[in-house]
Amino acid sequence: MHNQLVVIGDQLADQLPVVYDLCRRANERWPGNSLQIPGGSRDLHAALSRAANHVATTAEAEAMVRLQHSEVASVQRRADQVLDCLKEAEGAID
Repeated sequence: MHNQLVVIGDQLADQLPVVYDLCRRANERWPGNSLQIPGGSRDLHAALSRAANHVATTAEAEAMVRLQHSEVASVQRRADQVLDCLKEAEGAID
């Protein structure tokens, strides 16, 4: 179980450069100096927000697996949702 969870964690950790790049590109394209989300970046922001929520639910699922109240497959499903949202975010910035 531990090794399976590590692989899933590595899949998500490997996406950090993608997230950093998306944020860098968004800031170049839609610079801002306040907490307001620039209108043109709405779809990107929404996709990244959903990805962040899915990261949280992935962590919750992992905790449930470690407590033996769930299966590793549920963690992978949630991690896949993170990856899907990041693909959507990449599409929103192109």
